[in-house]
Amino acid sequence: MTISTCYSQIVEPLPQFPGGEEALSKYLEDNLERPAMAKESSIEGKVVVGFFVEKNGKITHIKVLKSTLYLFEEEAVRVVKEMPRWIPAKLGDKPISVPYYITIYFTFH
Repeated sequence: MTISTCYSQIVEPLPQFPGGEEALSKYLEDNLERPAMAKESSIEGKVVVGFFVEKNGKITHIKVLKSTLYLFEEEAVRVVKEMPRWIPAKLGDKPISVPYYITIYFTFH
C-alpha cells in the first residue's frame, strides 16, 4: 500500500503526520487490512480520502472522495479515523484547520 497527498491551501508549515510522510506510509502499511473478498479475488484498488486537520491536530470530517471499489472505502476510513493527532498547519505562527487529502492504494506486495 502506498499513498500520495495533495494540499488545497498554501500554508506554511503544512499539516504533518507525526514523523512525516514515511511515518504515515508505515502507519498505513501496519494498520490497513485488505478485505477478505479482495484477497480471495486478487483485487487491487485505491481510495481518495479527504479530511480536515484541525488546529489541535485532530482529524475530522473524513469523507471518501473517490474509490475504485466500495470494499476498500470502509477500511480506509477506519484507519484514518484511528490516526494519531497530526502536527497542524500554521498561517504565520498560528495553527489553522486545513483540508488534507490522501490516496490509499490497496496493492499486492
